[in-house]
Amino acid sequence: MAKSNREHEGFQITVSLSEAEPMIQQCFDQGLPVVLAGPPAMGKTDLMRRMLTKVLPESIGVDPSSIVHTRGGVRPKIGQASYVEFNGNNMDPEDWVYPAFLDGGLNHQVTTSLPCSDDTWLPPKDLGHIFVGVEEIGKKPENLKYYAQLFNERALGSSYEVPTQAYFIATTNNSDDNAGSFHMTSDFISRVVILQIRNSAEDFLNYHRGDLHPLIVSCIKFNPEKFLFTQKDADIGEPFAGPRTIWKLNGLLNKGLDLDFKPNEALVYGMVGTGATSQLYTMYRCFINLTNLDNWIEDPESHMDEIGELVGFNTAGLKTQYAMVAMLMKKVERDPTIVNKVFPFLELFNNEELEVTFGHMVSVANPKATKEPEYIKHVAKHANDFYF
Repeated sequence: MAKSNREHEGFQITVSLSEAEPMIQQCFDQGLPVVLAGPPAMGKTDLMRRMLTKVLPESIGVDPSSIVHTRGGVRPKIGQASYVEFNGNNMDPEDWVYPAFLDGGLNHQVTTSLPCSDDTWLPPKDLGHIFVGVEEIGKKPENLKYYAQLFNERALGSSYEVPTQAYFIATTNNSDDNAGSFHMTSDFISRVVILQIRNSAEDFLNYHRGDLHPLIVSCIKFNPEKFLFTQKDADIGEPFAGPRTIWKLNGLLNKGLDLDFKPNEALVYGMVGTGATSQLYTMYRCFINLTNLDNWIEDPESHMDEIGELVGFNTAGLKTQYAMVAMLMKKVERDPTIVNKVFPFLELFNNEELEVTFGHMVSVANPKATKEPEYIKHVAKHANDFYF
C-alpha cells in the first residue's frame, strides 16, 4: 500500500496540498470555515486561492472566469459569484469594525469590502456564492475575535450579518515558524477547521504535474533539500527557496527567462536565495557537457567514451544526467517517437531513478509518447517498484 504524505509533527498531523483539497471540499459542503496553517512558502495562499476561485466554484457549477473580484470596489450583478481577499497584516481592529454616529446614535459599522456590508452591494438574495479569503490571520491577535465572529457567528458590528452563501478560508503561520505570527486563541480555534499544511518534493511535483519546467524538475529530483527547501540554511533576512518561490521561478522559466543573460542570476537569487540559485545554474551549466547528445542517442556505441564520463555516480556526473533529462524532454515535446531511442540509451547509465524520472516527465511532456513500444516496455519493466 502506498504511503500517505501525512506525517506527525509532535501532536500535529500534517497534510500535503493534494491531500488538503478533498478535505476542504468536504468542509465547504458542510459550511465549515478552514484555516490553512504552516511555515512560510508551503503553498498555503496558492491553495486557498485555487480552492476559492477554481475548485470549489467548479464543484457547484460556477464558471471560474465569471467570478467577480470585489476588492477594488467592483460588485457582482444579480446571480453572479464573487471573491474578495483580505490580508491580516494590513487590517487593524478599526478596519473591521469602527464607530459611527447614525440616526443620532452610536453604531458599529464594518468594512465595506465585506460581502453585502453596504448599499454598494445587492441584497444577499440577489447574489450567487461569495468566496472570502483571509491571509495572515495570526499576525495581529487582536483581530482574532473578529475572525471568530465572522466565521462562526457570521455577524459583526451592530447590524452586519454574513450572507448565508459566503464561505471562508484563511491562512496563517504558526507561532514557532519565525514568521511573526502568534498563537491562535481558543475561542477562534473552536470555530474553524485547522489543516496543518506541509509540502514535499514528491507532492510538489505531483501537484504541479504538467506545469513544471524540465530544469525545475531536474533540480528537485537531484537534490530537493538544497533546491526546494532552503529556509533552514539561509541567514535571517536573506531570500530562500520554498514551494511558493520555486513555483514563481518556474513561471519565469516557462516564459523564456534567459539564464545565459548574466544579470538574470541576480533576479533568480533575489527570488530563491543562494542555495537554489547555485543548484539551478550548476544544473543549467551541465548542459554544456551535452552538446553531442543527438549523436549519442543515434549511435551510442560510437560514443561510449564520452557517455562513460557521465555514467559515474559522482556529483557532477549525476547533475549532468538530470540536466540531460531536461534536454530530452524538449525533444519528446516535438517528436514522441524519440522515446524509442532514448529509453535504450538511458539504460546505459544503470540508474533506475533517472529512467523513471524521464518516464514520468514523458507522460506530461507529450502523452502520445506513452503509446510508443519502448515506453510500454519501460513501464512493464518498472511496474512493481515505480508505477503500481
